[in-house]
Amino acid sequence: MKTRARQRLPNGRLTKAERQRQLLDTVEQMTEAKQYPPTLRELAKSMSVSLSRIAQLMAACEEQGLIRKVPGIARTWRVIRPR
Repeated sequence: MKTRARQRLPNGRLTKAERQRQLLDTVEQMTEAKQYPPTLRELAKSMSVSLSRIAQLMAACEEQGLIRKVPGIARTWRVIRPR
């Protein structure tokens, strides 16, 4: 598993960009391990954050074009990495 130094805010929390990167890395790693994308609940547990926070992060990543999801179908997100 890749490890990357994380930038932290003065209160010890990760920045929004770092949290989004962590989400994308986690989705990729879990998808590679299982051969299908994780559920939001699995992501929340893996990242130690709330389910609503994962949903917010996923929405933000989707708006930025970092992740793509087919509407109405579960577990269809794919990480989009610029080449």
